[in-house]
Amino acid sequence: MRLHKAYNGLTVLFFCIFFNAKVHPQTDSVLANKTYQIADSLFSMGLYAQSNEHYIKSQKMYFKIAETVDDNTYRVKYYKCFADIAYNLNLLAKQDEAIAMLVKAIDETKIKIGNEHFVVGNLYNCLGEVYSRKGDYPAALENHKKSLTININALGAEHRSVGASYGNIAIVHYYTGDYQKAIEYDLKARDIFEKNLGSDHPHVASIDNNLGEIYRILKNYDEALVYYNKSITIWS
Repeated sequence: MRLHKAYNGLTVLFFCIFFNAKVHPQTDSVLANKTYQIADSLFSMGLYAQSNEHYIKSQKMYFKIAETVDDNTYRVKYYKCFADIAYNLNLLAKQDEAIAMLVKAIDETKIKIGNEHFVVGNLYNCLGEVYSRKGDYPAALENHKKSLTININALGAEHRSVGASYGNIAIVHYYTGDYQKAIEYDLKARDIFEKNLGSDHPHVASIDNNLGEIYRILKNYDEALVYYNKSITIWS
């Protein structure tokens, strides 16, 4: 049922792209955005390679628009696509390719839109996730902390992107066995997600599940049960 719904959504999006291209060829931004939506839909379906094909197509369109229109919006979208593409590469077990692309993208993004732009923070966050999946936890922690600092300065201390950085830092500490640090950062992430997204959001449930697992490892079973039950309540 879920796959069927996604397929129907894709059918509509493909039709929109065809329609816009045929009737309104000047609306490149609409075409780029629709292509990006297809990439997101394919990602949700677990079709990571196909998703990347469309992220790359949309990225090329954003680059073309950014070069012809004096509007930084499309330049930001262009650089954000690097994180989307790298995330898919990470899931496809192509970490080295993702790292090489992200390092280059970060350097270029800093030059084009500034060192402290939130997109730079987004790219550092993605780079941290790639290193974490590769098992290079010192590099993962370094990049997540860079992301955290930039996101706080660019978006504010209570933004959900800051919460994501806290959550990713917690995961690194979990994998390295520093469970108290993991709890500290998970609680920070949970607080931000709850304030921004509500107490019944899946992001909150994920953090609760992580906290339950950490407390289980620490043999604090009462706390583990509390957080496991919270996560189950949200997901059910």
